[in-house]
Amino acid sequence: MGPYPSGGYVLGVTPPVAAPTVTPSGGVGSTVTRVYVYTFVTPWGVESAPSPASAETTGKDDDTWALSALDTAPPHSVTVSNGVKDTPSAGYVTITLNSVFGLRA
Repeated sequence: MGPYPSGGYVLGVTPPVAAPTVTPSGGVGSTVTRVYVYTFVTPWGVESAPSPASAETTGKDDDTWALSALDTAPPHSVTVSNGVKDTPSAGYVTITLNSVFGLRA
């Protein structure tokens, strides 16, 4: 091991970028119109900003409202390892994420 951490956490929570698709079915009650959003929540309870809103969808108030087309949650942890043979010089480490969702150049 080197003088660097062996792991880390991504700070902040990137919000979803895809609006959910809403499909109501099975109800017999009065007609209602709904709009849905969703958020990501870390294991520590930190919540992202909401996704874009779904299209207005009309169904029955006692329908089952299925949500689909949701983004996959971003990674909240990283793996840090010492440099490999192509590392430019001492002091560099390799950080591995299981997803690049929400990362910007």
